[in-house]
Amino acid sequence: RNTRDWLVNKGVPPQDASYFVGRSYLSIVQDAERNCNDPHRFDELIAEQTPGGLNEQGLRNLEKQGVFERYDRAMDAILSR
Repeated sequence: RNTRDWLVNKGVPPQDASYFVGRSYLSIVQDAERNCNDPHRFDELIAEQTPGGLNEQGLRNLEKQGVFERYDRAMDAILSR
């Protein structure tokens, strides 16, 4: 929802934003599902990003902001329930 709302706030019509986000997540899931029993699959998906591309920049920004550490803490809290 956050991505859809961000797109709408940038002027994308809500229907188009919802469609774009849904199709993007579908593509991500389909990529992740292929060979998902291979323990190296997710590392391969990261490695195939275009150097200097948007995905690489987005991940670098999230890492700098500590998002992954916060996510780990959120997952630890769920695990400890």
